[in-house]
Amino acid sequence: MALITPTDPLTTTPTTPPARRSMSNHRIALGIATAAVLVVLWSMLTGPNDQVEPLPEPATMLTNSIGKPIAADYLAYWATRAVETPEDVVVLTSLGNAQLTFASEMGDLAAYEEAEESFRTALRHNPSSGAATLGLASAVSAQHGFVEAQQIIENQTFRPSLLTAELTAKGDAALELGEYQQAQNLFWQVSGFSPGEPAIDSRLARMAYLNGDTPQAIELSEQALRAVADLDLRPADAAFYWFQLANYQWRSGDTAAALANLDNALAVFPGHLGSLELYGHVLVSEGRLDEAIVAFEGLVVGGGAADLHGELEKLYTATGQPALAAEQDQLGRAAAAVQIDEFVAERRHLIDFYADHDPAVALELAQLDFADRQDIYSHDALAWTLYLNGEIDQAAEHAEQALDLGTNEAKLWYHAGMISLAYGATEVGQERLQTALDIDPNFDAIHATKAREALASS
Repeated sequence: MALITPTDPLTTTPTTPPARRSMSNHRIALGIATAAVLVVLWSMLTGPNDQVEPLPEPATMLTNSIGKPIAADYLAYWATRAVETPEDVVVLTSLGNAQLTFASEMGDLAAYEEAEESFRTALRHNPSSGAATLGLASAVSAQHGFVEAQQIIENQTFRPSLLTAELTAKGDAALELGEYQQAQNLFWQVSGFSPGEPAIDSRLARMAYLNGDTPQAIELSEQALRAVADLDLRPADAAFYWFQLANYQWRSGDTAAALANLDNALAVFPGHLGSLELYGHVLVSEGRLDEAIVAFEGLVVGGGAADLHGELEKLYTATGQPALAAEQDQLGRAAAAVQIDEFVAERRHLIDFYADHDPAVALELAQLDFADRQDIYSHDALAWTLYLNGEIDQAAEHAEQALDLGTNEAKLWYHAGMISLAYGATEVGQERLQTALDIDPNFDAIHATKAREALASS
């Protein structure tokens, strides 16, 4: 699953893999992420409160966002300004930021390409513009050009007032490339400048999760959420902080809290794409497959990402509806055929889809992904697709790398467990499969059952 990222006060570089994928207003995207997309200024907070405060009221956060233009209107305003003053660097940079906002909120990956062009145009007029440089790095990163984004930042000299934004952007690039220690150090450095800054707490939460400390990820997410309670964020950005908290609560097994906070996210912004998709996954974890079907059906109305059709296919299969499953198989294959050559940011979603439908294609995509970056998810994707294609020795090597940080994610442990069994390390494989099921007994509508069957028969 990909994360929908919020407006970021420090830099335009996403904190997670970029938002949703393309073809309808219900498409989800990660990042992770990613992934904080865009530059919106807010007041810097003083520091963390020693007292544990209650989480904010969604209604209050929604009230604070009154007056913020919707993404399409925001984009239209700056597009008009850019026509009127086509060489104004500030206007072009603002247009790029508006395009990033639109891409993030609406899941339109083509808008990231448009944003990239706006920032490049601004830099042609003023190559030293730090804001345009950070925006360009964000737009390139959103299209998974992480190495290029890193180079863009490294090649610019920023004024001192942009130091925190520069360091944050560097940390984001390092994180996406799997350079975890460097990312951690940069985020802690910025945290020293701005203690209690929600955008940094959000990043540190992700680092905690990756390092296997999900309780700390939850604590930092709550801290970030409290910090943004009184800020006049866009509704989608305010919803992100509820979504992030819900995501880590789900990962910890607290599905009830996750669903409650997803309700809060959707109360603030009913169209929040990440929350809509995550809702379906949490319902699967609770074994509420019929309700999960309804959730995913809503996501593919009017056209959907291949992997979302794949989720529906698995749910229909698990609930004994083969005809509907076959229909989703065909829709998923058709969507994948279009997406495979269109957006690099779709690659990991397509790997997941093709792993269940065409392992040879999945391996090709995983190899391309690994050539771009070597984070734990690249190792996992390559390990799993090598395994599916019978390359067990290589699969085992990458599976170890995928577990290197000790991330408590069921899919990682399931893949590693199945590979260990195939490699002949039966006891290790059994332990890893049990770990996956301990993290989430229903982590997938089909593969959780396969994990139990493999464990029982090994």
